[in-house]
Amino acid sequence: AAGGLQPIAAEFLTKDWSKEHLSGAAAAGRKLFGTLGCAKCHAIVPDQKSAGAPSLFEARRRFTVPHLVESLLLP
Repeated sequence: AAGGLQPIAAEFLTKDWSKEHLSGAAAAGRKLFGTLGCAKCHAIVPDQKSAGAPSLFEARRRFTVPHLVESLLLP
């Protein structure tokens, strides 16, 4: 894609993320969060210091599911 950005695969664009997230695997997500290094910058518990990235503590209360998916796909 232009500007060095990678395109989003079509299968991600056709999903209804407001329903799709209900079938997710939380344990696999936690593992991926650590494996990809997300935890280095994002706080996930109250009063945890982050390294500049937004805190994800109670993200489900502050953001919609489609917004979170978009933020993961296009950080």
